[in-house]
Amino acid sequence: MLGAPVGAVAWRALAQPDARATGFNRVVLPVVGRSIPVEPSSGATSNRSRVVLPFVNGPVAGQRPSSGQRPAQAPPPTPTPVLPLPERPPILKTTKWGVGVYREGNTMFDDLYTAQPGVVLLMDPSDGWARRIRAVLPRAFIVGRRYANEASQPLDDPEGRGAAFADAVAQRAVPLRGVVDAWVSYNEVTSHGGYADYARYNRFQVAFARRLQEVHGAAAVAGNDGSGAVEPEDYPRYFADAIRASRYFAVHAYSPPGTRGMRVDAEWHALRYRKIHDALEGAGIRGVKMVITESGLGNGWRGLIGGDAMAADFAWFTSELAKDPYVIGHASFGLFGDDEKWRAFDLHGTEVLARMGAYAG
Repeated sequence: MLGAPVGAVAWRALAQPDARATGFNRVVLPVVGRSIPVEPSSGATSNRSRVVLPFVNGPVAGQRPSSGQRPAQAPPPTPTPVLPLPERPPILKTTKWGVGVYREGNTMFDDLYTAQPGVVLLMDPSDGWARRIRAVLPRAFIVGRRYANEASQPLDDPEGRGAAFADAVAQRAVPLRGVVDAWVSYNEVTSHGGYADYARYNRFQVAFARRLQEVHGAAAVAGNDGSGAVEPEDYPRYFADAIRASRYFAVHAYSPPGTRGMRVDAEWHALRYRKIHDALEGAGIRGVKMVITESGLGNGWRGLIGGDAMAADFAWFTSELAKDPYVIGHASFGLFGDDEKWRAFDLHGTEVLARMGAYAG
């Protein structure tokens, strides 16, 4: 936070959802005549925050009242309305189908209700947004992610960076204990054959997991690597410590780039998680609970195939996951609220959600 005069606990306690459902939080504090920005989350699809510090009753800042005048009075603050929960019953079905949600708002909420997911990934969720989703998805496995772009995922000083990132995640994870089930650290930081980075990332993840779980009391997710980035046998070789230290383990699952279906070369792409699981078991790292935090076609589906075909692929992939009890499920990529940057992947408002919601039922 930039120049904030109160501690993190006080900010979290006072934050309320903004009525416009655009991903903003507004915090109102009784401090005279200042407007202080709160450090925003990075990225095109992340949330932003601001702090409004109204004048309290008394002289206007920087102005002395004339003799005999009453001090200027600020109008009473307008209460910040909280977006009401829709009158819908909670979704009580269980399925390994799920969705990643990268924006907030009523239309995103409608998409989720249509999709009937059993797994949800939330990026930079505000307190009210996460609780709203949990209220209607009481059985879902919810993963949280703090956005950091590639330039903000350094691996120098792995232990220090890992602990610091855990503290940053904890700003949202601690108030949402019991709402969000687990939190990832960096996203797709590994590259194929980058062995020096593997060693550093392993140390980073160990530090992240230990601090997040032992100090802050929130579950950590190891991995979160790009689809096919790491060879299956390299996970026990280079990341055994991180996987053992973390409550869960995640990978991404996409078809090869440029292809039109998730079943293309699935053994080494969409279903690669099975080879990773076998490699871990063979190395004595047993009972690892896995979650697929992104899934879909390598270059997106819109403009390439129709919604029926994409839904059929997601249904096939979900049915494959159902064969493997060690996999919690997958979060398809994703809901972006018509963000043009992710247009090729965007499931917002498409028939894919309705078809998968019917499949999940």
